[in-house]
Amino acid sequence: MKRIFSVVLSVVILLSLSSSTPFSVVANAADKEDLVFILNEDNKSYSVSSANKEMEGELVIPSEYEGLPVTEVADRAFISSNITKVVIPDSVTTIGSEAFNDCSALEEIVMSKNIEIVGNWCFDKTAFYDNEDNWEDGVLYCGSLLIEGKVDFEGTLKIKNGTKSVAAFAFRFRENLKEVIFPDSLTHINNTAFYGCALTNVVLSEGLEFIGSASFGGNQQLIEVSIPKSVKVIDNDSFVNCEKLATVKYSGSKDDWKNVSVGEYNKHLLSAKLICDGEEVKITLKAPVITTAKATTKGVKLDWDTVENAAEYKVYRKSYNTFTKKWDSKWKKIQTVKGPEFIDGTVELGTKYKYLIKAVNGDVTKNSKSTSEINFKITPTPKAYIKAEGIKIKWSQVASADEYRIYRAEYNSSTKKWSSYQKVKTAKYSSTEWTDKKVTSGKKYKYCIKAVNGEYVTPKKESNSLYFLTKTTVTLSKAKTGIKVSWTAVKGASKYRVYRSELQNGVWSKFTEIATPTSKSKSYTDTKVVSGVQYKYKVKAVKDKIGQISFETDAYLYLQAPVVTVVNDTDGINVSWSETTGATEYVVYRKTYDAKKKKWSSFKKQKTVTTTSYKDTTAKSGVKYKYCVKAKSGNVTSAYISSETIKG
Repeated sequence: MKRIFSVVLSVVILLSLSSSTPFSVVANAADKEDLVFILNEDNKSYSVSSANKEMEGELVIPSEYEGLPVTEVADRAFISSNITKVVIPDSVTTIGSEAFNDCSALEEIVMSKNIEIVGNWCFDKTAFYDNEDNWEDGVLYCGSLLIEGKVDFEGTLKIKNGTKSVAAFAFRFRENLKEVIFPDSLTHINNTAFYGCALTNVVLSEGLEFIGSASFGGNQQLIEVSIPKSVKVIDNDSFVNCEKLATVKYSGSKDDWKNVSVGEYNKHLLSAKLICDGEEVKITLKAPVITTAKATTKGVKLDWDTVENAAEYKVYRKSYNTFTKKWDSKWKKIQTVKGPEFIDGTVELGTKYKYLIKAVNGDVTKNSKSTSEINFKITPTPKAYIKAEGIKIKWSQVASADEYRIYRAEYNSSTKKWSSYQKVKTAKYSSTEWTDKKVTSGKKYKYCIKAVNGEYVTPKKESNSLYFLTKTTVTLSKAKTGIKVSWTAVKGASKYRVYRSELQNGVWSKFTEIATPTSKSKSYTDTKVVSGVQYKYKVKAVKDKIGQISFETDAYLYLQAPVVTVVNDTDGINVSWSETTGATEYVVYRKTYDAKKKKWSSFKKQKTVTTTSYKDTTAKSGVKYKYCVKAKSGNVTSAYISSETIKG
């Protein structure tokens, strides 16, 4: 992972004044321009790019940020910006693809002396690139970097002394380039630098360390290459599509050659005659040892030990003919692979196979022992899940299956026996799941599945068994002491599980179980709630530890019901109440006792206040009253607790 830091340049300039490391951006509007620093994966260095493509003027890239070196300019970092000059510090070793592409005003580049990895088209469409005075004999250099050669370059290229790196794509498809003379100063040749040229003999100079991906690929007339002992990495595809490559001369020993990191897809390099220290190295191969040979849903899986010096492996197969009752007379090659593993997905259900692996390096080969017979009659294993709409069955696709047949059995709780399996679905070969919607809440089911290929049908495999339970519908309401959670009853449920989530610092917590009511329950009052906090709930109907969970409810703000106290005064009745956390106002209600009818009226609203007290001056002497108060926040109101009876 990388962390991105955006830094306002005017601030950075001020900070640089107190640092021994220079950091400045000289531009027409420097105080408005940003750089972005990206911590590299090594956690020891930074990459830099621009957060403002309108940057203009002179740019001096800092050599350090937050005490760590700036080693990379990111891909497309300053593309299409209006900078006129850039100073790339010596701390930078890598410039990403198109980093300064289309910077049409960029006419001066001060290049790092330690440049190594350079992507393609870094300086295309710049004033520096378009200035013919900067090109030397058809080649564009910048300090120790060779950027590019002319499209029509032909003949012999002599890279000038002091060049450290050749940029990616530098001579790509220069079909008339026939020879390159490399200087001893060169350390890096980047990706596809000489791809598709007309080279016949490549002599790389001592001091070279890195040969990039596809750097010499596509040189179809290349016969011989000389590689110095200093080379550490030959990347993927470095010599891809070099079919005529016959000889590799290496200045180190055979043991030194083993320490060179050679990437994938260098078949022609590895199969050529190898000469180390002037002596031809005879290639020897050991027989591959097959460690895994088994049927899987994807096909027959094969693993084998890596064979030293093997450039590739060839996989061979025989199949058993059920009509002639004989094995194939000859081995058939089915695949050529680079690594020591392969899955044969071309097998057919119900057929037996044998395999062998051949390690290959040029004309040198070595065969493994044949595997024992493998009967490919793999059956997918179904897994059953409760969903709101029914029971979902999932399985893995089986190689060569034409279709899948799904069967269902139902458990009889009276006889305590399972019914026989009945086919309920035929699914397409591409299917991996199906939902059975014709199930009844409270009943127990299990499934099996068979893969079919022509007339062959695999044996059945059973799923887990489970009860289907319909989804509960949950509603929330106010209670005097908390939040009442109510739900619809689910047929067949043995109990319910109530889950709660609360809003904490703007983030909803994970749902946790707060109660396990019995199957007869239809509600639960959550008294462990805090006034002013929002909550959400879920309820799961459960049978045999498996349940159907409800969707989460909407957020519910809990407001604690105020406790009301009433006291007579000379000019009315004083009503006071406890403060409710989260409330913004309070609504006061009153009801009156009719002595003639011997009946209380309903509560009627008296007043909305923001305090925790109210004086009722309209109360009449000798009349009985009760009061209640509801806490309120927006459209949310609390429950209420009635006061004691008081006579006016």
